[in-house]
Amino acid sequence: MSLLKRGCNSHKNAHSRPRSGYVLILALITGFILTTIGVSLATVAASKYAKTKRDTYVSTANYVAEAGISVTLAKMYDDTSMTGTGYGPETTLFDSIDTGKATYSVRVEPGPSATSRYISSIGKFYNPRSATIPTSIQYVRVVANQNTAPTNYSIFAGPGGIELASGAKLQSFGIYSGGKLTLNGSSTQIGDPTNASKIDVANVTCTQSGTNTRFPYPCTETDKPLRLNGNIIYGQVCANSQTNGAGVLPSAGAPRGLITSCTPLRNAINTINRTTLISGTPSTYTASNASCSNTTKSPVSGTYTGDVTIANCLYGFPALTYIVGDLTITGSIAQSSDLTGAQGSLVIVTGKITIDSTATGYNAANANTRFISFHSSDSTGCSVQPSCASFPDTASGWSAIRNSFSIDAINLTNGGNLFGGEYTAYFGNVAVTGPSGSSNELFSLSREAKRLHDGRNSCCNVHFHACYTLNHISRYFTSGSSEKQ
Repeated sequence: MSLLKRGCNSHKNAHSRPRSGYVLILALITGFILTTIGVSLATVAASKYAKTKRDTYVSTANYVAEAGISVTLAKMYDDTSMTGTGYGPETTLFDSIDTGKATYSVRVEPGPSATSRYISSIGKFYNPRSATIPTSIQYVRVVANQNTAPTNYSIFAGPGGIELASGAKLQSFGIYSGGKLTLNGSSTQIGDPTNASKIDVANVTCTQSGTNTRFPYPCTETDKPLRLNGNIIYGQVCANSQTNGAGVLPSAGAPRGLITSCTPLRNAINTINRTTLISGTPSTYTASNASCSNTTKSPVSGTYTGDVTIANCLYGFPALTYIVGDLTITGSIAQSSDLTGAQGSLVIVTGKITIDSTATGYNAANANTRFISFHSSDSTGCSVQPSCASFPDTASGWSAIRNSFSIDAINLTNGGNLFGGEYTAYFGNVAVTGPSGSSNELFSLSREAKRLHDGRNSCCNVHFHACYTLNHISRYFTSGSSEKQ
């Protein structure tokens, strides 16, 4: 028995020894597999990290190229005819130990139309900053299409600006001044706590830095566009280089007051092709055919030579009235004679426009009557020549513009409900006057125009930069990326 037991035990022990070996081998295999997986994961992580770094460099270079586009657009805002023959010198966007170095260079070429430009920008990113070869290079090319500026302002003034006399109170939703906005005397006011105004002041009344001659040009921060003289504006104001918001108060519908992070469009007034307009209505009449006194009158479209006076009348303007002279409307009610037309009426005057104690109404289609004065210091030249849309970019032209600043092209005086009118001073200024304490109520934008004003496209917003629409036509990498963008 003892021998038998010893034999059995010997047999059991013989089988247990190989089983321990199996466990050891299994452990070795498991460890090898886990090590292989760990190495694979580390390799994948390292690869992903490297790709992420490359993509970050690519994105940075792309953003730098886009920045070159934006800077160029800002320059085109002042010079819409800007073109170049090659890429300009590289401009450094940033350069530091922590962030590396980034540069861009830009080329501007004539576009597919007269009002468009091709803008090509090359963005380069260096990491480290001391590298001589860019870590990534990105190329971006766009077509910049210059848009027509919106006309949904009640008052447009060129570089001559807008000036309110002592006691004048102006309520107008949309106001644009290419020059200054001045509130003189006391008790002078634009808007009120419940009637918002939205105002853009471009402040283009200075000489271009470095030239000492080119004029007018946007002013620097030392020459402020708002001259309130202790008076108040209620509403939203975007004024170039204006940082002091004293006297600009928010109101219902415009809760922001002065907006310091915006720049109004420099040349917001649309170019008026008088030659084409007049050719559509070639008939010429004397001023008496358009004048009116104590009656009802609706003249036909055409050119009227001489000063037109409308006094105490119920007056209907035709589609186009072109007056070679002055226009004075006193104590009257005037609107488009086309009571349902969507275009309203256009009244172009080579001389001064005076609106005195008068109401202008919109028609049933919410269409306004637009009054445009070309009155300037060149009263026998550019003012009366239909082919003249702007003074030449020469010393004589700059002088003519400067001399036009002191000329009242439009005078809105002694109050009036001018809800259905738009008033444009092409070269001179807009003056709002009246007896001390008077209320010049100019609810000038019609309901439809106000809706359009609030709903402008993203390019021409209520407060906007240069009005261009960009179409990306090329965007690709030249180095530093594992994938095309």
